[in-house]
Amino acid sequence: METNSVQETPAPATTPQHHDVEADTSPSSSVPRVWTKLCLGVTLVSFIAYIIYDSRTSRRTTAVFMQFLSWVEARPLAGTFAFTALYALATILFVPASVLTLGGAFVFADALGLPAGVLATVVSVFVGSVAGSLVTFFLGRYLLCEWTARLLLRRASLRGVAWALETQGLAVTYNVL
Repeated sequence: METNSVQETPAPATTPQHHDVEADTSPSSSVPRVWTKLCLGVTLVSFIAYIIYDSRTSRRTTAVFMQFLSWVEARPLAGTFAFTALYALATILFVPASVLTLGGAFVFADALGLPAGVLATVVSVFVGSVAGSLVTFFLGRYLLCEWTARLLLRRASLRGVAWALETQGLAVTYNVL
């Protein structure tokens, strides 16, 4: 009686298992995707062009920002909540918040005095960034989950990242830090 000493082991999965979402590669599905990308690109370029044009001419964006900071300075309690909400929105929209943090510190220190202003800024920035991060997490986890899974199926590099996170998530997280 001869036995086979070689045992078959299942090959490791190289991609995450997403059974409920399939990649749609039909030509009709790429047309809306192209228009969506084109519209988003035109919107982004238009927004950047407006900001550049506005900074060279009328400076309306700067005036609106300064009005908001003046309003926060005039109403410290309501301004703290408004600043926190603005900071959360900036976190959600991936806006670099260093200028917003410095502006808030300046305004709150002027309105409340240095120690109380710094404390109000620290609390507002902390609460706003955590709230924005939580909203972003829940958007990605629950509302945009299917879109993310479709994106993972289309891009080989993202499939590799997803596989690494599924198999060795803690190690990947600490190596990124």
